[in-house]
Amino acid sequence: MTDRNDENRISFSLGEAIFTEGEPGNKTMYLIEKGRVEVLKGDAVVARLGAGEPIGEMSLLLDEPRSATVRALNSVEALEITGENFGEILTKRPGIGRTIMKALAQRLKVTTKALSEAQAKLKEKS
Repeated sequence: MTDRNDENRISFSLGEAIFTEGEPGNKTMYLIEKGRVEVLKGDAVVARLGAGEPIGEMSLLLDEPRSATVRALNSVEALEITGENFGEILTKRPGIGRTIMKALAQRLKVTTKALSEAQAKLKEKS
C-alpha cells in the first residue's frame, strides 16, 4: 500500500508495482532512500536497484510513458520528484542532480557495452 507524507516522501509495500511499463509517466521519478526494487522489461528482470538510485528519471526528463515496470522487493521509501518540484529539490539538495546524472551515465555505459557485444556476435555469425 502506497503511503505519502508531507515532505515528498512516499512508501511502497513488498510486491507493489511502483509503476508499470507503458503507463503515463506523469513527469514523476523517485530516488530510493530505503529498500530494493526490481526493474522488468516485459517478464524479464533487467536490474535490481537500491538506496541512492533513481527510478523513473526518463519520465521526468522526457515526459514519455514508462519504459519498464518497477516493483518493490521489500518495503521501499523514496523521495518523489516531479516536474513541479524538480527545480526546488535540486536547489535544496544539489547532490540529487549529480546522483541522477551518475546513474544515467552508468546505465548508458552498460547499455553501450551490451549493444557493442551484441553487434560483435552478429558480425561473427555473418
